[in-house]
Amino acid sequence: MKTHYEARGFTLIELLVVIAIIGILASVVLVSLNGARTKARDVKRVAELNQMARAITLADTGFAVALGGCVAADDNVYQCTGNASALAAFADPSVGSAGTACSSGSLDVCQYSISQADGGAAATTQDWQICSYVELDGTLPQGPISVSSDNLTPHVGCN
Repeated sequence: MKTHYEARGFTLIELLVVIAIIGILASVVLVSLNGARTKARDVKRVAELNQMARAITLADTGFAVALGGCVAADDNVYQCTGNASALAAFADPSVGSAGTACSSGSLDVCQYSISQADGGAAATTQDWQICSYVELDGTLPQGPISVSSDNLTPHVGCN
């Protein structure tokens, strides 16, 4: 005498195989999104460098005025006050308001920093440089980048 079983759904093995495939696909997607996040942070850095350059240009009255609160070489921009208080709103997307300030020798992500165009202390509205760090090669190569009173376009290197 044969017993007849009626199929009523998927077996446990079939369900486990499907779950494993979904897990593998999800991990592949997450790995590919990691590079997109890094690129997005780099794009944000370049955009914020441009915005900070515009803010300083707008604060320039035609005379070299010291940027309040930004007196040391490679000072964190979020410490700026007075005529440069608009810069206080900017923080690197990777490190936020933490982290060390960028300099010419930076080898990893760092906080936006401001100094004179030659890298000296006491930046003014007519003599300044803001530094950041690009994580991935793209329009700009990986490493320190800056905008300055001499060159308002983001470019490679910091002084």
